[in-house]
Amino acid sequence: MIWRKNRRIQNRIDQLTTYLEHINNGHEGLLVDFSDDEFSALQDELYKTITTLYQTREEAVKAKENYADNLANIAHQLKTPITAVSLSTQMLKEQVSSPYIEQIQKQLQRLTHLEEALLILARIDAGTLEIK
Repeated sequence: MIWRKNRRIQNRIDQLTTYLEHINNGHEGLLVDFSDDEFSALQDELYKTITTLYQTREEAVKAKENYADNLANIAHQLKTPITAVSLSTQMLKEQVSSPYIEQIQKQLQRLTHLEEALLILARIDAGTLEIK
């Protein structure tokens, strides 16, 4: 009788262990056995924890997608005023000679570089650009 009880306990431990290994390998699923025994509370907590982890993973994936979208959006929002100011300084340079125009153009080059870097980061985050 003691041997039978120990065997049942060991089977239950093996079942829960196999379930955790299955989940750790990236598979989804539930245990079929819903026995009411010493391990029921542990099984319930495992389900709750795994469910919470799935939800957290989904939220992290959505946040990452939003991050990449936001980076691309920021870069595109910068591009319009940079282009407008760049064209204005080019036209102004043809009409007036001033050291300030050259300083503005240097700063515009820096902003253009920032905008390009943001677009590259957005592509990397979205997975459309591979890092080598």
